[in-house]
Amino acid sequence: MVRMLLTLMLALVAITPSHGELKASVDRADLQKDETLRLTVEALLDDAPFSLFDLNTLKVPQPELGTLEETFEILTQDQRYAIQFTNNVSQTRIYWEYTLIPKTTGTLVIPPIRWRDQSTSPLTIQVTDTPTTATDTPPVFIEAEWDAPTALPGEQRLLQVRLLFR
Repeated sequence: MVRMLLTLMLALVAITPSHGELKASVDRADLQKDETLRLTVEALLDDAPFSLFDLNTLKVPQPELGTLEETFEILTQDQRYAIQFTNNVSQTRIYWEYTLIPKTTGTLVIPPIRWRDQSTSPLTIQVTDTPTTATDTPPVFIEAEWDAPTALPGEQRLLQVRLLFR
């Protein structure tokens, strides 16, 4: 009897739909004041009955960004889906991608992001001042140089191009 009850409980656990974890990540944690970073929020859509052809009509709520706009400016926002089929079982993930630029320097915190009943952990970003340049030369420039000052018709020439940066 105990064995049968234990088997029944394990079977119920195996068929119970799991709620995916909400994840947030950034492409880098150290940047300068005028640089951007990419924040990606990932969630598992385990309860959405749909076909591959009606993803645009799917009504998925946006994540709540909390106080993110107090320390970062949101430049762009993208949304995409990834569908995976394994052993006749589909799994759909949704990704929200934000391009952010910091409003201040120092240690900034991306607050916990909420979606449905889930929440991410806060992310810490270190923003430093843009270094000042000592000269008036641009940070990136190109130099080009021929191997000889003159050429005959049909003669092979060598052009050397250098990309210089600080």
